[in-house]
Amino acid sequence: MSFLGWAALQLAASRLGASESLELSFEYAAPSECPQRSAFEAGVQARTEQAELASIAAPLRTFTVTIAASRRGYTGTLEFVDEHGAPASRRVEAAQCSEVVSGMALIAALILDSNVRRASAQAAAVAEPPPLPALPPTAREEPVTLPATTRAAPARAQHADRGRAPTRASLPRPALRVGLGAGATLGHLPSAAGAALFIDLQHSKLNLRLAGNFSPSTRDVDPGRRARLELLAVEASGCVASYVRGVVRITPCLFVELGSLQAEGLASEQLVRASSKTILWAATGPQARAHLGGSAWWVELGAGLSLPLVRHEFIFDTPDARVFEVPALTGRAALGAGLYFL
Repeated sequence: MSFLGWAALQLAASRLGASESLELSFEYAAPSECPQRSAFEAGVQARTEQAELASIAAPLRTFTVTIAASRRGYTGTLEFVDEHGAPASRRVEAAQCSEVVSGMALIAALILDSNVRRASAQAAAVAEPPPLPALPPTAREEPVTLPATTRAAPARAQHADRGRAPTRASLPRPALRVGLGAGATLGHLPSAAGAALFIDLQHSKLNLRLAGNFSPSTRDVDPGRRARLELLAVEASGCVASYVRGVVRITPCLFVELGSLQAEGLASEQLVRASSKTILWAATGPQARAHLGGSAWWVELGAGLSLPLVRHEFIFDTPDARVFEVPALTGRAALGAGLYFL
């Protein structure tokens, strides 16, 4: 390239940089429970240098962000036009919508920084003048003054290269949420409703829960004789996947329950000598939870099957009568609500 050609190209580049600046626009569509558009824009601004974006005319201008509920949580698609003018897209999937928004903001910032560095490198290449041709021995060498625009271009390119590189701390982390809730249970004992108090741990796609269950029941065995049953147990359950239908998330789980079951005769005219007996209670089985909630609360309805691992029969004697027999299989239902405090 001749020096005059370089000077003309440099002048054109300086006019282009003076007349245009990078104006970004975001088209954002997401469910109502997701973070708003302002949160996505703030995430992009927090991860890139806006001063550099406004000073170089990079080819990338528009991002289209679309978020929708999926079977595993939420799926986000980021569409844009790359440096060659061809349409491109990136996809992020996570259990929480906030994770999807954070991940797409990071991807958008990385794309913008890459565009800025590429434009800076092109400006630096234009700013380097080609060597001057050798003059004939008889010609008089005249001093050459370079255009003023060529002096500022290298400094601008050098400053643009100081854009913040992505770090491990900038990457989105799985959500860790701890909640406390309470609910009502049905089905541990025949015709018995109980209460439950539980702590809920949500980490990415894994949900763990530790609950305490109490179910009392009073039964009429025969005319004049009654008995009271009490189930007190600790339940641990885990869920590893979910199916999202609109604003409701349906999650299959597996539980294990361990505690005690007590039967006690209630004294009356026909039951003069009342006694009690306590046995080990152990059960396991599958359950499904229909979960509806926001960022700080949830309400859920659960149903499942309970398989007792210890079988026993409680009886009255003189005359003999069956009080209660632990079934081989029973159904159960629960209604609960809670709050996340972390």
